[in-house]
Amino acid sequence: MSGETAESENARLSERVDELEIQLAHQNQLLDDLNGIVTEQARQIDRFSLHLGHLKDRVDLLEEPGPDAEGSDKPPHY
Repeated sequence: MSGETAESENARLSERVDELEIQLAHQNQLLDDLNGIVTEQARQIDRFSLHLGHLKDRVDLLEEPGPDAEGSDKPPHY
């Protein structure tokens, strides 16, 4: 290899390394952004699950028959 060829090869490899480093930095930023989104969605799912549990409890309370519920049913012909 001549001196010029080796220098141009080194310059080409240096440019490739620089481009790969730039791509890696962008991918790391994207990964951090996505991690933040997933973390927030997990928090939202936890809040929604808790809220759903409370709503189920309220529905269960509304569906419980009261003490006078047995005698208040209308006959089938109504």
